[in-house]
This record gives sequence, C-alpha cells and structure tokens, in this order.
Amino acid sequence: NDKPKVAQQYLTHVRQNSPTTWEAALLLGWAYAKQSDYQSAARFWSYLVEQNDPLHPAIQEAWLALPYAQQQLGDLAGALAGYQKAQERAQYAQHILKSALQSRQWLAAWNAPTTKIKGPTASLLQYLATDPELAQLLKQWEQLAMWRHALHHAKQKIPVLQWAVSANETRFQTHKTKVTHRLAEIPLETITRSVTKLVEANQRPYQVWCDLRRIDTPWQTACLRLKRAETLLASLPNGDTEKYRRRLNHIRGVLYWHIARTRPIDQWTNQKAIIQLVRAHDELKARYRRLQEIATKNRPPIEPVLARLEELMQRTQHLEKHYQTLEAMLSHKIYARADQLTETMRIALADIERQAQLAIARLQYASTPDMDNPEGVRQ
Repeated sequence: NDKPKVAQQYLTHVRQNSPTTWEAALLLGWAYAKQSDYQSAARFWSYLVEQNDPLHPAIQEAWLALPYAQQQLGDLAGALAGYQKAQERAQYAQHILKSALQSRQWLAAWNAPTTKIKGPTASLLQYLATDPELAQLLKQWEQLAMWRHALHHAKQKIPVLQWAVSANETRFQTHKTKVTHRLAEIPLETITRSVTKLVEANQRPYQVWCDLRRIDTPWQTACLRLKRAETLLASLPNGDTEKYRRRLNHIRGVLYWHIARTRPIDQWTNQKAIIQLVRAHDELKARYRRLQEIATKNRPPIEPVLARLEELMQRTQHLEKHYQTLEAMLSHKIYARADQLTETMRIALADIERQAQLAIARLQYASTPDMDNPEGVRQ
C-alpha cells in the first residue's frame, strides 16, 4: 500500500524463485493497481483466472480483481461480464465442495501425506481440515455469498459495480500476505458425529440450525433430518404408516425450503414462529391419532368425544390450506401479510390444542375402570 514499486521488485523475485507463484502473481497485480497501471495488473490476474484450481484463495480473489481492473479501464460491459463469470465459477467451486463431501473417494486423501497432494485436492483439504470447528470452511462459504451479493447489485445497475470494487479493496487491505493452514487428520465421520452431538446436547436445536443455515452441505441436511426424526419418534404411536410419515416430511420440507431461501436473513424471528407452528401442527395430528386409538378401544364408543375429535381434525385440515397460502406469500416476499397469517394460525392452533387437552382428559377418565362396575369402563 505504501511502496508499491518496492513491493513489485520483491514480488517479482518471489514469483521466480518460490513455489508460491499464484500468491505472488496476485499481489503483483495489486502492486501495479496501486500505481494505476491497471493494464499490467489485468495481465497478471488474467493469468490466475486461466489456472485450473477454483478452490485456491489467490485464484478466487483474481475472479473479482480482474473485473475491477476492467472497470477502472472503462470497460463497464466487460466488468459486468467478469462479475457474472465470477459468480458462475463460485457456484462451480461450491459444487466441487459439495461433491467432495458426498464422495467416498476423498476419504483416502485425509490420511495421505500433504506433500503428495496438489491442485484442487490440496486446496479442498486446506478448507476442510483447518480446525475442528470448520472456521475456514465457513469463511469460504460467506465469501461465496458476498460474490453473489455483488453480482446481484451489478445486474441491477452498472454504477453499483463501484460498491463491489470498494468492498474488494477493503478486503485486500485487510488481507494477510501469508496464511498458514494447520492440517489435521479429521475423518469425515468424526465431523458428522460431532455435529450430531452438538444438536443432541443443545437445548434449542433451532439455534444450531441457524448457525448452519448458510452451509448447503450434507451436515445441514443431516441436522434437519435428525430433528424431523426426533419429532416424529416422540409423537407417533407404534405401527404408524409410512404414508403419514412422508406427508409430515413433505409439509415440513416445503416450509424449510422457503424459510431458508426466500426470506432475508434479518427475518429470523418470524421464521422461528413458523417453525414452531409446524411443530405444533405435527404434534396435534399425532395426538389426534392417539385419541382415536383410545376412543376405539372403549366399548361402547364415546360418541360425543369422537364427534369433537372429528371437528378438531377438520379444523387442522383447514389450517393445511393456510400453509399453501403462506408458501405463496413467502415465495412472493409478501412478509407483512405472511406475519398476519402466521399470527392467525398461531391463535387457531392454540385454541385447537386447548380443546384437544379437554378431549384427552375426558377419554382418560372414560378409559379408567369403574369401581362399581369392574367388568367394564365408564359409559
């Protein structure tokens, strides 16, 4: 930043006599950029963009640095196209990470000597094995989100490219010249087991899911499936059908999809209310099935209570139509009306739950033996 010409001499020497060629080329481009020689800077950054290692930090930074040089040279259309390519490459890097996490062929690389690993495999191991908390992986995913955000603004208005340029300059000024990666032999099973224990030990699994909401990996899917399985196993009676289980998973999955992808990050309060709504609805349907089983075991049937249960079930089915309306509102980002509908559904569910508790008390009383009539239950 202070003496770009001196840095240029040192970096040229490092690039010719060190294996860290890509990092030196990246910093050389910035040294020329500080001297307003964007033509030379673009030459070094173009060299990095052409390399086949989408997971290397220097190459990833060059994806954004090259459009910045084009914008400084007055080629706004080329800069916009460059940001679009950067977004596509970021998605490709994201695809590589997801595929690697799901593929068993990468497990053998965990115990291999790091000196024998080159190219994308080495970069992937650096991201995945930095530390047990996967802090480096989280940082890379947030970086991909920043690129998508910059591309979104660039599509809306070309002058907003300056926002991405200033953000990139700030990132470069705070960037350390050398980052050391502490590689550790962490099997994939160990990481998955640690996340599972974290969910089981936490009193509020929702908070854990919020912490992992930006990572579209098998870990997030595993956490969601774990919570679904726990809710179902705790509420469903023995011998329940697979059809009912699939129906609940579908309703919950659709809402999770909309919550995670269509709502802004600063709307999590209302999202938590929706998730609680879904859980309450699931528990209510499971409770209704238990009440039906209790009622059918009593002879003769308790007709008034059964009629009341049927009415409650019809009300829950009516609420399912509101779920479809809520999905449409969320998909169109009509948040104010979605909040009103959420509050209405919450009040309705609370009333249904109170009525169901009354029915439970009546059925429990009716299913206990009568001391005056030991051969049967109370009529």
